[in-house]
Amino acid sequence: MSYNYYYFEDKDKNATSTSQEESTITNEIKLNTTKADPMGNAHAKRTQVAALQLNDSSASERINGGMDHKDIQRNSGSRLFRLKYVINLVLGLLVTAIISGVEFGFLPHTKQSYICKDPKLSYKYNGDTIRPSVLGVVCVLLPLVTFFCVEVLRNGREWKKVIPLMWRWTRFLFIGNIVINLFITEVLKSVFGEPRPHFFDTCAPDATACTAGDIVESYRCTNSIYSFMVIRDSSRSFPSGHASLSVFTSVYCAAYIYYRFKSPSIDFGSLCKPFTMALVMLWGPACGLSRITDHRHHWWDVLSGSILGVITAVFTIYALANRFRAGEKHRASLSSTKLCDENKDELV
Repeated sequence: MSYNYYYFEDKDKNATSTSQEESTITNEIKLNTTKADPMGNAHAKRTQVAALQLNDSSASERINGGMDHKDIQRNSGSRLFRLKYVINLVLGLLVTAIISGVEFGFLPHTKQSYICKDPKLSYKYNGDTIRPSVLGVVCVLLPLVTFFCVEVLRNGREWKKVIPLMWRWTRFLFIGNIVINLFITEVLKSVFGEPRPHFFDTCAPDATACTAGDIVESYRCTNSIYSFMVIRDSSRSFPSGHASLSVFTSVYCAAYIYYRFKSPSIDFGSLCKPFTMALVMLWGPACGLSRITDHRHHWWDVLSGSILGVITAVFTIYALANRFRAGEKHRASLSSTKLCDENKDELV
């Protein structure tokens, strides 16, 4: 015990003596500088400042275990980098769990009342012209093909530019259409719980003794022909998920073509860009109208889903994708010099 005591005591004395020596050296530098240059020569002042900075840096290195300022910044940046990906992973899993729980019936949802023998709920269930799997494939492939064609036209076969740009626009598409748009759509479906046009056919509510025009608030589905998913989905009409997802994809792709479609070596004329925008815009209305003709949604469901798709698409284009401007930070950093022009080698 006594040995440890003297050990720490000697360590404190050494640290104190080191600090005193540094202070003595600093004072001597100040004194010599004053004697050599009483009029305040600029060179002497710079020498004095450099010596003080050297002492400060050596002291900070001892405090931080021998690491300089750049090492500390590097370690801090790596920790923030890891934290960013952890947060993204947690939020992504949370959104996926909520969407899956709502879609597959693991989370409860509201069942709205209905009007007895309402003709708007008396259509036959005939399935989907555009099935959910087809919806998903088109909403992924249409943007990818669009991104690939446009970026190759702009940058040629410079894959080091094309692939990062395609990933950039695809990432924003995923965030806007899945994390924001689909998440809001699924939550609204569960909150409102509106009966679909084929409600009587797929649900077969047990309130059969009601009078036409009466409002039925409490009921139970008794249909045993269809699957649990189809029966449960009969009370999830508002808003239309097909309309919101397809309209988002169409608006996003059309805006992308508007801002990015050009080639440095080919003149496509004045009609090529509007025609291409019209082609990708067909997907949203066609998908939404099919939901009405299939009697899977009411017209107001499709309208509300389309409005939601437009709002979330515009938000994604302006707030996330920055109107599809690549390398904006690079241009901003050069705005104070004469190097910022249209011919610079950057991601365009």
